[in-house]
This record gives sequence, structure tokens and C-alpha cells, in this order.
Amino acid sequence: MKNRLADKKEQTLHFSLIRVYKPAPKVSVEIPLGLLYIIAAVREKFPGRFQFQIIDMPLNGLSVDETVDRAMSPRADIVGISAFTFENDVVKDIVRKIRERREDTTILLGGPYATASTRLAIEENPGADFAIIGESEVSLPTLLDILFQNGNPEHMHGIAYRENGNPRILPQKAFIEDLDTLPLPAWDHLEIDSYNNSLLRPTNHFRKQKRAVPVFTSRGCPYQCAYCHKIFGKKLRVRSAEHFLKELLLLYEKYNVREIHVLDDAFNLDRPRMRRICRMIIENHLDLAIGFSSGLRGDRLEEEDIDLLQQAGAYFIRYAVETASPRLQKKIHKNVQLDKLERIVDYTVKKRIFTQGLFMLGFPGETPEELQLTVQYALKSKFHTLGVYQVVPFPGTDLHAIAKALKPDYEYDPHYLFFSGKSFYQEATGMDLNPVKSNLYLRFYANPTRMFRILRDIPEKGGLFKGGISFLNNTIFRRIWVRKGFMRRDPLESK
Repeated sequence: MKNRLADKKEQTLHFSLIRVYKPAPKVSVEIPLGLLYIIAAVREKFPGRFQFQIIDMPLNGLSVDETVDRAMSPRADIVGISAFTFENDVVKDIVRKIRERREDTTILLGGPYATASTRLAIEENPGADFAIIGESEVSLPTLLDILFQNGNPEHMHGIAYRENGNPRILPQKAFIEDLDTLPLPAWDHLEIDSYNNSLLRPTNHFRKQKRAVPVFTSRGCPYQCAYCHKIFGKKLRVRSAEHFLKELLLLYEKYNVREIHVLDDAFNLDRPRMRRICRMIIENHLDLAIGFSSGLRGDRLEEEDIDLLQQAGAYFIRYAVETASPRLQKKIHKNVQLDKLERIVDYTVKKRIFTQGLFMLGFPGETPEELQLTVQYALKSKFHTLGVYQVVPFPGTDLHAIAKALKPDYEYDPHYLFFSGKSFYQEATGMDLNPVKSNLYLRFYANPTRMFRILRDIPEKGGLFKGGISFLNNTIFRRIWVRKGFMRRDPLESK
């Protein structure tokens, strides 16, 4: 472990924060809310000490070389890199090239990659100084303070680094219990319109208003889903309705935001709080459009909840089914009450709230018959649209252990993608899931009644056209534009 900050404690430091991307169909561009929380926490601890810049690779279609150029200009005392595990090869290239250019830059790894796959992140990035594990609003300022004082972080928690060439992992000891103590995200460090004007869609897919932003009202989830990265822990921690309203009023009055996309994993598990937030939005006459990007737990809702959510502005809700196999529901610990979920989906669609179902195909040990159960459930449902994903047993998840038990020689392959391409399931069984997915999509959208509901209820005028352009941009047109140098390049391709 090297301390590259000990002699810089009196300087104004340049802090570059990179949001990584790896080309894949359905690439979305979402405001990097986690980076805004990090900036807010660091500047609260060290007011006036840092100049921040956010480098968003997917937003600007940046290659690795372009990303490194921006990070190092005019200089970079600290570079923080946020990524998912499947983006690890892009991270490795960025770390290597930054370290080649400057020896005195402190490189930090963060996001799901650093938290869920900590050992992998440290082992394959020898040029990185630290990985930040879990919530960084406390651990990162603490680490910086220790380094500025030329101390040793060996007794703190929530970090990992190399010691004598070997990974030293100090897991996060506790999560932030009182989320109201966190500073509000640093919205002043981001140009909202650059995201709202992007041709790529946010995670929510739709946008009814011109200015939309993502928000968190809670962290953690008590369910034990086997595919979960557990980044925010398995206990629900919530912001009070009053604290969340404070942020809503700031966004509404200062930044002219008229739409929010809720990213919580478990927004509706604390139902009294959910209802209080809805009533406060209504009572304060906030004319908001609300989309639930990460979904709601449908079997924990009643019809009156849907009514209240709609009154508060809800127009788009995702419901995660994952699998229609009762056996797999138990095995992956999702335990959705499928019959109740079906009733809530029907009622949500009846209220003309645009509704999407999320499904996963190819769980370890899943039989062809169980695949067909899921296919038939999706076809029978009244969902407006589908999101169908291939299962990837990521390191650090319980699903990884299940996959290893089934196939002891299984090792994570970064070429596995949720969207397309080869899968763990194909490797384990020889069955290609791509034709199953394609056939499901074709049959799902060939339903005339469903197409009528889509055209009737689609929340964004021109949404079908924009969605089609986004799909083509991320599939067929990508390679044409890459070859001709017109638009987005693979980040691993140099300028």
C-alpha cells in the first residue's frame, strides 16, 4: 500500500469520478446518483479542498483513452472509478493507463464491482490503491482523512487494498442507520439537461416531463434473493418522509424538476411511510410524474395503494416476477406470491399505469419445463412490456455458490451478459437461451389486445419511436457507426 496523498494535504486537489460502461444491448444512461452522494459527503468533510469532475462514459460514448484524457486534465490527484462486475475488463484498462501516465495519482475502485467482487477487483487491478466497499459516504472521507495525516487505514472498515502483493479486505462493519444524516446529493455538480436530452433512455425507459432525475428514499432490502449483490445490506433503512420531501422541494423549486424515478429496491415494504410520502406530495401540490425504475414488490401492495400512488403521480411501475416456477422461487429465495402479484398487475393495468414485467431465464438447475412455466406466465399476463434477462451468477452472490455446487469448475466469465450472447445456462446445459427470449418477445407483442393497451397507455408521446431508435442504436447500428467513427465506440477501442 502506497500513500500518495500525504504530501498533498495543503493543496486544492482534483478529484475525477468515472462512471464506466461496457457496450451491450439496451444500454441506458442514468444520472450517476451515487457519485453525487459521494461528492456531497467529501465536500462536507473537506469544504473547499476539492475540485470535482464527473466523467460519464455512456453519456458521452467515451473510449478508454478519451476517458483517461479527461480524467487527467488538467491533472488528477484522485480518480474514483464506479463500475459493475461485468465491466471489469474496461476498468482494468482504465487503471492500467492512468497508472502508466502518472505514478502519484490515487486510484479508487467503487460500485458493485468493488463491493460484491472485492477480491477480484483488487487482484486484477494492481495499479489501484483502494477499493471502497459498500456505502462510501462515511468510509471514503475517513480514508482520505487518514491518508492526509499520513496514517495507516489498517484499522478502519469498508476498504480493501494490496499489502505485500496480497489483497487485504476490511469489510464494511455497519451500514448507515440514519439516512437523514446524509447530505443531499450534489445536484449543483451535474447538468441535468445533458442526461434528459440524451438519445439513450434512462433506466426508467420513459419520461413524461422535460426534467427528470433519479432518487433514493431507502436503502437495503430484507429479502434474501440469491442473485442480489447485497450492496446496501439485508435490512431496510429509510429516509423519513420529511427528509425526502426536503429534497423533492429543492429539486422542484430550484432545479425545475417535474419527474422523479425511484431507484429503491424496496420502496413499498414500509407501507405507512410509502403512503405518507404520497400524501405529502399531494398535500404540497407537487405536480410530479413518478416512475418506479427498480420496481415495487407487487405481492406487498393492495388496490388502495395503487390508487394512492397514482394520485401522487405514478405513471410507470415495474414488477419483478423472475420465474414462475414455485420450486425456483423458493430456491432463489424470492418467494413471490404469484397469484397475488397477477391480481395487482391486472389492477395496475386497469388503472392505465404503464406496467413492465421483469423475468430471468436460466437459473442453475432450471429445467426446460420450468423455463416454459415462466414463458407462459409472461404471455398470459397483462403487462404492457417485458424485460427478459439471462441469469449471470456473479461472484459475491449466493447464486454464484449455487452455480458452483452444480458445476464445480464454473468460473465467472465477463462475456456473460444479462441481455444476449452466451450464458452460464448454455455452458451448463448446452441450451441456448437467445431463441427462447426472441420467441417470447415475438409472441408477447403479437397480442393485438396488448398492442392496443400499449398504444393507449404509453406514457411518453413518441415513446415507441424513441424506444425503437434506442434499440437500434444499441444493436444493429452500433457497429456501423463504430466502423465509420460517427458515434459511440467500444470503450476498449482507442481514438
